[in-house]
Amino acid sequence: MHHTLDTNQAVNLLLDDKFSNWSYNGAHALVEFIEEVEESTGSIEFDVVGLRCDYHEFPSAEEALREWLDPQSFREFQNDHNDGDLASTDEEREDAALEVLRDERGAVIEFSGGVIVSAD
Repeated sequence: MHHTLDTNQAVNLLLDDKFSNWSYNGAHALVEFIEEVEESTGSIEFDVVGLRCDYHEFPSAEEALREWLDPQSFREFQNDHNDGDLASTDEEREDAALEVLRDERGAVIEFSGGVIVSAD
């Protein structure tokens, strides 16, 4: 038996998960990402617990990178993007962090207010 969810129903299920910490914008971005994947792969079972375990929301790519890298590697990233008096702008550091995350983590979903990163 199958039940088809619309975008708002799926977002609400994510937000109702008391063990997750999705923002509204993050939940909406994740559901839209899943819908895009479904277009190319076919139906996907909507598993709130699985999504909570497989994807993590962060306020920025740089914060996600801080979480995923060991402290030394993160310091090296910061040093590479803060060259003395020619410090990179926040936007440049964020773009660089996005690039590293895409290379290292796979799926990175950008949205207004943060990013969602695949745990795989």
